[in-house]
Amino acid sequence: QLPQPGFVVISENYHPVWKFYVDGKRVQSYIANYAFMAIYCPAGEHKIVAKFESNYHRLGFILCSLGFAISLIALIIVVKKP
Repeated sequence: QLPQPGFVVISENYHPVWKFYVDGKRVQSYIANYAFMAIYCPAGEHKIVAKFESNYHRLGFILCSLGFAISLIALIIVVKKP
């Protein structure tokens, strides 16, 4: 809850893949105090959500899932052979 508009500083190292949402709307993040992140918020009470949205994490999850599925299929084929 902010009595007036201002920046909210998040004590986490700045990284561009962090995405911030204020009341469901995407907002820009800024570098604060040389290392941390900050977002601008209007006055009042708000819900702030931070998500680490990296395409590399998604790609890793997809490749891992694909590898697991292939391994599972191969195991089923080997077990079914007489």
